[in-house]
Formats: sequence, C-alpha cells, structure tokens
Amino acid sequence: MFTLSLFIACIVGLYFIVKNKEKTESGPSRPFDDLETKAVKQELTFPISESNTIDQLVRKGFNHRKPTVFFDVDGVLHPNYDESLSNLPILLNILNKNPNVQFIMSSSWRVDVDDNYLVNRFGIPFNLALVGATPYGMKSRSDEITTFIKYYKIKKYIILDDRKDLFHKKMDNIIFTDTNKGLTKKHEKMIFDWLGDK
Repeated sequence: MFTLSLFIACIVGLYFIVKNKEKTESGPSRPFDDLETKAVKQELTFPISESNTIDQLVRKGFNHRKPTVFFDVDGVLHPNYDESLSNLPILLNILNKNPNVQFIMSSSWRVDVDDNYLVNRFGIPFNLALVGATPYGMKSRSDEITTFIKYYKIKKYIILDDRKDLFHKKMDNIIFTDTNKGLTKKHEKMIFDWLGDK
C-alpha cells in the first residue's frame, strides 16, 4: 500500500513539475494576449454599425503582430464606384506570396455588405485573411484607423485609400491611389517593398 501511494505521489509531482516548466518557458502573459483571445470570442460579422464596440471588430485569426493592410474599396479595388473589384487580383497576389498578411476593411462597404456578399465577391481565400473592420461613425477615416491601431497595438501596417481628405496630414504609412484607376502594379511593388520582398 505504501509503495502504491509513493508511486502515485511521484506521478502527481512529476506532472506539476512539467506543467510549471511549460508555463515558465512560455513566459509571462502580456496584456495584448487577451485581445487575441477576445478576438476569438467576439466574432466579427458584416455589416457592422455604430453599435459595434471595438472588441467586436475582429475575427478569429487576427493577430496584432502580423503585417496588416487597411483597405478602402471604391477607388482602390476598382476605379471610382463601378463595383467591379477589377484590382482585387493585386491583393490576392500579395496574399498568395505573403500568406501571413491580414486585411482590415476601412471602406464604407463594411456597413453596407454582409458576409455572404463578401464571400461571393471576394472569394474564400481573401475572406479568410479579412480578419477585421475599423470602427464606424467617428469624425474621419483617419480617426477610425488610428483608434483600431492603438487599441489592438498593431505592430506593422499600411493603408490603401484614394481619399486624402479623410486623413490627417501627419498620418503615415499610406498609399494613396488615383480614384479613376485604383491599385496599379506600381502600388503592388510598393506593398511588396513594405513587406520586405525583393
């Protein structure tokens, strides 16, 4: 009986030693880790509205450490407002060569279209990388993006937009497109350069 009790005690002791070692090696928890957990619990659905709190604006898969592309649609993914998404292949090519990239929608489309529409128009691969949307209803698009960046502690980001009037002059990391053309191969190269690709 004594031998069996000693054996069980050794097994239990060994278990806690291993668990403690795993915890130590993983390092202390960080405040922003909770944000990533929250992203799983607060699943984003489109369309969004002013009632969405900022912790309801990300999807499972979001990670503040990943390279993040904030994107407009009209004047970026197609010329003007023709809704053709004719420039979407540029973003798909970037995603294909850099699967770690994640996308955050800052366009007014985020309040107008639903998830089914996004899957049908943008395709599944892009939708898997579309992990968030900026808050809606602030004074400017610049404020909406800045709020998202600060709250989620985004490490590396770039912004694609055609409307200079919606941004503060001091805001950086923006690629402005010509509304009449949208994204071009020139912009694609700029994005690859930002990602560090040769």
